[in-house]
Amino acid sequence: MQIGIDPAIDCVFKWLFGSEKNKDLLLDIINAVMSESGEQQVVAVELLSPYNLKTSLQDKLSVVDVRAKSENGEWYILEMQIEVQSYFPKRLLYYWAKMYQAQLKESERYDLLKKATLICITKEPMPLSSRKYYNHFQIWEKSEQIPFCEDFHIHTIELPKFLVSVEEVATPLEYWSYFLKHGKELEIETLPSVFEHTPVRKAVEELKMFTQDEIARGLYESRFKAAMDERSKLHDKYLTGLQEGEQIGIQKGRQEGEQISIQKTVVNALKSGLDVETIHKITGVSKEEIRKLQREAKDR
Repeated sequence: MQIGIDPAIDCVFKWLFGSEKNKDLLLDIINAVMSESGEQQVVAVELLSPYNLKTSLQDKLSVVDVRAKSENGEWYILEMQIEVQSYFPKRLLYYWAKMYQAQLKESERYDLLKKATLICITKEPMPLSSRKYYNHFQIWEKSEQIPFCEDFHIHTIELPKFLVSVEEVATPLEYWSYFLKHGKELEIETLPSVFEHTPVRKAVEELKMFTQDEIARGLYESRFKAAMDERSKLHDKYLTGLQEGEQIGIQKGRQEGEQISIQKTVVNALKSGLDVETIHKITGVSKEEIRKLQREAKDR
């Protein structure tokens, strides 16, 4: 039987990667990204705000992120995003900057700043030109690709672009991406053999435990409903904007059509020999506009 729990919903994602008992899962997914980008593996992490199911019951739908610090003081944010807007890259840059700035207290030296890494997973495509599901962004000099500062790292994982089948899964990042995209459909009894000796097996077991916890399941249902309601609101707002745009377009088109008709009337009146004063009185068009049309007619 399929688990039926989407690991992207905020309370589930934080249960999996933001709680002390599952800190090994967080470390593994971070290292999966580090391995994909050829960076040094992280030995251990400290959760900066450990997730607690009981204290989250009254929380509103929150930003789905997990914050941690490595043993050498480097900072990490693991974020799951369901909805993606056109301004999303700017939002990621802002979140990274806030994390980087938060390392220093007032009057502390800049050389104390450590590498800050933001890993963002999305359930919708991002407004990026890349066709790859995984991208690693840094600050470079454009022509020679000289790094400006090694502290800046943003990794994006776009699940809609992840098209690897379960038979093709080969790397740690692929098995986590598969789990985050298809975790709702997995079942522990028939788990594909590729996941048998990986942390994904524990993640699936945690999902099953989540379904068996009455409080957790209730929280999931409310969070899932809130996420769907938010998506519906955004969709309705989008449709309303389209309808308003259509009405504005129709009105603008009508106004432009009327303006063209009046201009043709003025030009025809000028051709028939009527003077500017008479045309002004008949049409209501300003004398200045009539003279302008008269000049344009002569130039043609």
